[in-house]
Amino acid sequence: MLKSMTGYGSSIFESPELSVKVEIKSLNSKLFDFKIRIPAKYLEKEIELTKLAESQLCRGKIDANIHIKSNDIEGNKKLFNAELFKAYYHDVKAVSSELNDDNEGIFNTLLNLPDLFTNDVSDNKIDKDEWKIIHETVESAIAKVNKSRTNEGAKLAKELLSNLKSIEKKCKEVDSLRDNRTEMITKRLQTKLQEALNGDFDKNRFEQEILYFLEKLDISEEIDRLYTHISFFREVFNENENGKKLSFISQEIGREINTIGSKANDSQIQQLVVQMKNDLEKIKQQLANIL
Repeated sequence: MLKSMTGYGSSIFESPELSVKVEIKSLNSKLFDFKIRIPAKYLEKEIELTKLAESQLCRGKIDANIHIKSNDIEGNKKLFNAELFKAYYHDVKAVSSELNDDNEGIFNTLLNLPDLFTNDVSDNKIDKDEWKIIHETVESAIAKVNKSRTNEGAKLAKELLSNLKSIEKKCKEVDSLRDNRTEMITKRLQTKLQEALNGDFDKNRFEQEILYFLEKLDISEEIDRLYTHISFFREVFNENENGKKLSFISQEIGREINTIGSKANDSQIQQLVVQMKNDLEKIKQQLANIL
């Protein structure tokens, strides 16, 4: 089954004590490229989450955003720095007295100064039960990304098989033109031979043309190999994580099409070769997004 590298998944956990929201976006990439945004408290878990994502998503450019909010009032309580407030107060009051100010609103002014209120970071340890919930929420989001990738892969599969079938159809048309092409070249050689029998010929040139036409004549091996590659493509198509393998097979298909084109010496076959190249280019573009 084909799976696209493009996908999206999100998962949310809500409780009176904890809120967790995970969003993961995946795009195509030759390698596993993982970026994560997570609150500083959980940075030590970044490697663990990276390994989890790689084991489940395998490849792609992946961005993960993890929002975590504790709803525990005690846990979110701000600490008031009384000593710093007193220092600010005495300094401001002294300046105010020098300026004969009435000190009105001094408290409200001081409460807006920086560093007076700070988060309680005395206990920054990650709670095991809390982390289990976060981990499960990430796993849920990854599962949704994979489901999204599978759905996108199904759409790409239809397009890929349609283009492959088009190449196969044109290959059959090329195959059907072989006899007429052979007959045409045979007649051309017979004409040259008749000229030779009449003595009106350049022997060296005649031998060169015979070798040239004989070399150009037979495209049966290329057609047979093209059929084989198409069949192998369909076989690999149903394997998991087959994007790279299918890309290699598409390269082999391209080589046979190019060789047929170089040997064609026939306008109809050349037209079919151009069409097959166009179909193959579409396949390559689609495979660039397959896992």
